[in-house]
Amino acid sequence: MFDKVKYNKEYNEKNYEIIRFRVKIGQKEKLIEYAKEKYGSLNAYMNELIKKDMGDEWPGGVINLPLFLFFFGPLTGAQGHNSYKVSKEAQRPTT
Repeated sequence: MFDKVKYNKEYNEKNYEIIRFRVKIGQKEKLIEYAKEKYGSLNAYMNELIKKDMGDEWPGGVINLPLFLFFFGPLTGAQGHNSYKVSKEAQRPTT
């Protein structure tokens, strides 16, 4: 039987790296709520900030949301990373 959770874990371990950062106590929830309201998720917000700052040096791709959830915990009502919606502002334009 195919184990999707195991497959996803192995895929993520082979294809993504973990980046950790710290915020002061009490800032985490404010950051998550702000990101969720403006961009749909903390992952989309972080990607947008990195893309804006790096400009043409941005290597592309997407930072994996489950890795952020590993450190920050699930957002309210989340059923998994597929339930997150990325706002139009946070989506990378296709040209």
